[in-house]
Parts: sequence; C-alpha cells; structure tokens
Amino acid sequence: VTVSVEPQTVFIERSGDRQFLSFDFKIENRGAQPLRISKIELSVFDRAGSLQLRKFLASSGLQHGKDEIASVEKQSSSFVYNPFEDFPQDVELASLRYDFTFVAGEDVPESTVTVTFRPTVFAAKTKLQLPLKGRVLVHDGHDFFAHHRRFNLSHPFLKEIGVSHNFTRFASDLCIVNENGDLRRNANKSNEDWYGFGAAVYSPGPGRVVRMRDGVADNIDGKATFTIEDFRKDPTVPGGNFVIIDHLNGEFSLIAHMKQGSLRVREGDMVRAGQQIGQMGVSGDAYLPHVHYELRDSRELNANGLPAYFHDLVRVRGKRRINVPVDSINSGDIFESR
Repeated sequence: VTVSVEPQTVFIERSGDRQFLSFDFKIENRGAQPLRISKIELSVFDRAGSLQLRKFLASSGLQHGKDEIASVEKQSSSFVYNPFEDFPQDVELASLRYDFTFVAGEDVPESTVTVTFRPTVFAAKTKLQLPLKGRVLVHDGHDFFAHHRRFNLSHPFLKEIGVSHNFTRFASDLCIVNENGDLRRNANKSNEDWYGFGAAVYSPGPGRVVRMRDGVADNIDGKATFTIEDFRKDPTVPGGNFVIIDHLNGEFSLIAHMKQGSLRVREGDMVRAGQQIGQMGVSGDAYLPHVHYELRDSRELNANGLPAYFHDLVRVRGKRRINVPVDSINSGDIFESR
C-alpha cells in the first residue's frame, strides 16, 4: 500500500487568525486483501525540526462524523480528505508527517505507512475583488464539508471523463441577499423572485478572456437541463454560461452559472478589474441563482484550484461593519461590496 498527496504542491491558506490545509491523500492498495485505515497521526515540525504538535484520529469507539477512517478495496485506490485542516497562526507548518495505520484482518498484524511533505504559503499574484456588488453571502465555500472541497477523485465517472485534479478546491458560490439574509422575495418558482437573478457580474481582476459560453438556458425551479451524456461529451457543461479570465500571471478566474445571453465579453477581449462581464443566472449545474467563482492555475479542465484572496472587503457581523484589507472568504460569510 502507498500513500501520496494530491495535489503535489500543498498550499497554506491563511484567513484571520487561522491557517488551513486543503489536500487529499491517495491510498493505493496493490495487495490481495481489502485494507481498513485504523488510525491517522499527524506530527507538525518547525524549520528547526522541532515537534510543535501532534494530532490523532482513530477508528475505535463511536462512529466519527468525518469519513476519514475508510476502507480501501484490494487492487484499487481511494482518496481520503485531510482530516487535520485547521491550525492557529502561531503554528509553523514547515514539515508535516502523517502516519497511516492499516489493518487487513484480525489475524494480520497492523502496518504503518508514512508520508512527509512541506506545505507552501500561497503567494497571490492577482489583486482580486468580489465579482458582485451589494450584500453578498458565501452560500457554499470550500470548508471541510463544502461540496467544492468534497471532490471524490476516485469516482469512476470522473475517471471516465479524465478529471484527475480538484479545480474547485478553493471555490465559492456567491449569492445576493437582503438585510435579513433572505435569498428570495417569495416562494414562487420564478427566477426573478431571487434577489440575485440578473444582478451585474464584474471581472474580479484584469486580464484576457480565454474561454466563454453564453447560450445555455437558465434552469427553471433549479432543475438542470443537461443530461449525463451531455456531461460525457463536454465536461464543462455543469458550468452553464461562464467566463474564464487569464490574469496573465499563471492565475485564471472562472465565473460560472451566468444568465443566458447576458455576457458582455468575447474570447480575446482584455478586461479590467470591476468591468461588467455579464449577469448572475442559474444555468448549468445550479439549483439557485448564484455566481460560482474559483481561482485556478490553468484554463484547462484539469486545473488545480488556488486560494483566492479578495481586497477591500467589508465583512458584515450583525450591525457591525468590519473593513478587511484582504482575506479569503468561506461558507457563511456576508460582505457588502460597492
């Protein structure tokens, strides 16, 4: 059995007084018996090689709410989400050692596999701004339980269509809400009932439009119109109407699920930060009007997601307004953008 990390470069994402590690373990079992992960231990070292902390996750006792303690079938591979993703800022994440303990049966001795790596603090190159104005809710971000994070790369369908990297690893779904945090005015099935449907969408940074689509009809009552065969033929179908902007520094922005016929740019256009590029819609794999935003390292499907840091934020905490010069965003955050 072997254990490796995906992606090969693990980024440290910093937000407020915390730092986060978003990556997966690929477990390959080439043996003749299924294996069960009975324990995962993490040891964190500073640059001098001194131990800073240790963490443990074991399969004994009650069932865990997290699904890290998993089984790996014989002659197969499986992905396990890193269970230790959240650290205080004063912990120096210079070198990490993970020890995986496997069991194959009652009469078989336990075995341990160790993987060690050095994560990298992500140095953002693009000065990003939120692509929406008004009161913006991060409906679903990239925290441990967010669907963008839980991208099972061992799923047979993803293998079939050639997806081998999680390009949504640091993505966010952004909605427009009113002062009470409501997403819609009433409970009817009209798209126009949602506060965000048709809202202007802006370029998050300067660059060149390198890919776009504008002809996908918006879903009605959140019911997607594409089929699994459409997905097989074109793996970008779930994005609906979208724009990919090359920031000309190795970073690319994907803005997806926009309103049919609303795009104001074409491939090859140069755009500036804050320039309107379209309107919020509910096209593709979307059950409510929102903007899917992700920063990535390529325009291609098999891109790696990158941490996105937005500038000049105003975070809403009840009646308080907190000016934030730059920070990442995540599930549940509410911002005001002008």
